[in-house]
Amino acid sequence: MKAPAAPGDAGAGGGPGGRLPARLRSALALLGGDGRRRSKAAAALGLAGERVALAEGPHLLAEAVGAGVRVACVVTTARARAGEAGRHVAALEAAGVPAYVVSEGEFARLAATRAPQGVLAAVVLPRAWTSADLARGWRGGGHALALALAGVQDPGNAGSLARTALAAGAFALALDPAGARADDPKAVRASQGALFRLPVARLGAAEAVAAARGAGARVA
Repeated sequence: MKAPAAPGDAGAGGGPGGRLPARLRSALALLGGDGRRRSKAAAALGLAGERVALAEGPHLLAEAVGAGVRVACVVTTARARAGEAGRHVAALEAAGVPAYVVSEGEFARLAATRAPQGVLAAVVLPRAWTSADLARGWRGGGHALALALAGVQDPGNAGSLARTALAAGAFALALDPAGARADDPKAVRASQGALFRLPVARLGAAEAVAAARGAGARVA
């Protein structure tokens, strides 16, 4: 069975044995770069304005599927497709998501990790929240906890803190615009899927605190 071609790739082969289009290969490579490159990748995938991230490994693919976020495309090696990721890839492909199988060597060139697991996907993160969204969360949803990070530059640390926040019951995360980004591959990996579920506001700590106080929430 062949998956439909990605936007702009009419006639490109998808599914087992399908050829990965050059345009898509370039877009996936860009997702492993900095924020500006990731924005270019989103546009190349037909997702301009969306926060698109690179999710690597069977666990993150399963988390993306479980969270219900949009998967724009998925690429695997034949070995990984035959493993635990296979059922998720098959379900995505049946739903119309372009899926490609590439050689081990080509996959290694696409991967952003030193020890690739043979599975990667372009995933659309939840819509970025604003200070107004945070305030509504405190006022209307009975939510008590949100985490605001100030000065966190390392994306791995940001991802780990997102995972901790979600486990603690937080309803949102505020990331300093001058710090790490939620769509950074290292943040996504460190979050272990938390960033697929936890809304993220790109706000400075002072703005997040002001939103909390304006909504009558306690600031600790």
